This record gives sequence, C-alpha cells and structure tokens, in this order.
Amino acid sequence: MTLAGEERLLAERASTEYRLLANRRVITSVGMNEDWIRDLVVVGPDSLDERLVALSVLDSSFDAPRADADPSDAQLLYYVDDRQPSRTSAAASTSSMSAGSSR
Repeated sequence: MTLAGEERLLAERASTEYRLLANRRVITSVGMNEDWIRDLVVVGPDSLDERLVALSVLDSSFDAPRADADPSDAQLLYYVDDRQPSRTSAAASTSSMSAGSSR
C-alpha cells in the first residue's frame, strides 16, 4: 500500500474490510471461517504486531466521519456472535482491547 507516496507493508494479513487510522495503525478483520466469522485486530504501524479487538465477529461497519469532522471521531461498530464456542485464533494470544464500539 502506498502511504503519502511511500510504499510500505501496513499489515502481514488483512481483508478487504480495513481502515487506516489517523495514527497509521490498521484495523481489519482476519481469519474468516466458512460461516463468515472472523477476528478483528488492530495492527501497529512499525512492528506490524496484531492486537486483538474481538473474537467471533460476525459483521462490522466503519463509520466514516463527516467531511468537516475530526478523523479521530470515526467509530467502528461490530457484532460478536456469542453462539460460537470458544476458539483458538492466532490473534487470541495477543493483548486484547475492549470489545464493543471502538473509537
């Protein structure tokens, strides 16, 4: 991906559903299974380390702020399928962030 004219790797793995955050981190879903359940992770800009946001995410929506709004006001809404049994994920071993609506 090109960032300000500079070509660089922003994440080791990502889906087409991602958002580049103001602080150069990437938030994306990864590891989708046959039921479309996936994990939601945020990727550090320099280390490319993944931090788990949520397991068993069924759907997510990136709320784009108004053109005149501060980009940090964007919200991410996601739905967790709590019917899924606990499962192991590559992202599960990383530090977790709070689940729900993230800013």
